[in-house]
Amino acid sequence: MTMRGVIRGMAFAVSLLSVGCGATVVRSGLPAGRPPDAYDERWHHGFIFGLVDASGPYDLREICPLGWSEMRVTNSVLGVFLQSVTIGIYTPSSVTIICAKTASDPPDAAGEGPLSK
Repeated sequence: MTMRGVIRGMAFAVSLLSVGCGATVVRSGLPAGRPPDAYDERWHHGFIFGLVDASGPYDLREICPLGWSEMRVTNSVLGVFLQSVTIGIYTPSSVTIICAKTASDPPDAAGEGPLSK
């Protein structure tokens, strides 16, 4: 293998690893409350680069009966590592669901509210 081939292989590997650093955020427009404990960075399992969903859908009416505010899907370092080791066969991600703010939620401390657009 030539030096040029090694450099191309390393560049390809780095580009694959950098793809896993993104995040997807979906907002409903309702003010954010606190995430339920069971749905804060919960692992979501997928296969074949995420094309096959193994965890199934989330019932948002059960998780957040008064409405949801935000859903985040991110990849952790461990998740990207597992995806790389399995060559994309196993594709885990972290899901956080944040319910809409209710009257019983404590007020936000200064600087701790949701990020604005």
